Amino acid sequence: MSWRSRWWWAAALIVSSAGAARLLFLDHSFFGPMDIPAVCPGWDAYMTAGPVLGEVLVRVPPLWFAGLPGLVLAFLTHLVSLRLGRPRIGVVVPRAVAALLLAAYGTGPVAFAVDMAVDRTCLDTWGGSLGVAFFLTANVAATLAALCVLAAVRRSSRRAVLG
Repeated sequence: MSWRSRWWWAAALIVSSAGAARLLFLDHSFFGPMDIPAVCPGWDAYMTAGPVLGEVLVRVPPLWFAGLPGLVLAFLTHLVSLRLGRPRIGVVVPRAVAALLLAAYGTGPVAFAVDMAVDRTCLDTWGGSLGVAFFLTANVAATLAALCVLAAVRRSSRRAVLG
């Protein structure tokens, strides 16, 4: 495993651990003013997908705690497959876990980004800065961790040209 890959794996595990710690130890109550402006497509999509994503997050254990179990599984698979000389398995499983994390947790940050691009007053719909922190902290942590995993298993351009 290259140093670049080790750093990306470390970043993924640290970020996901921080998201899991936030979910475990911080207060989960949020009751803030939520004004509903006329056009906030990201909020509407996020609230529409919420029940389905909630069920997925409850029923798929690798997604629990901001994806930390899935990331540990992906890392161990990557490490063992490299030791056994089967690197393809160590790339496919982490990419699948990362795709699962992006599908489950990436919708919130994307929805918020869309709303901020459409209309800045949509921040009030999300509950202001406290609401954004409440809704998106674990989502952002899992999304960043998934992106770090994709960077960790990326083939370097030098190896792609040579091999």
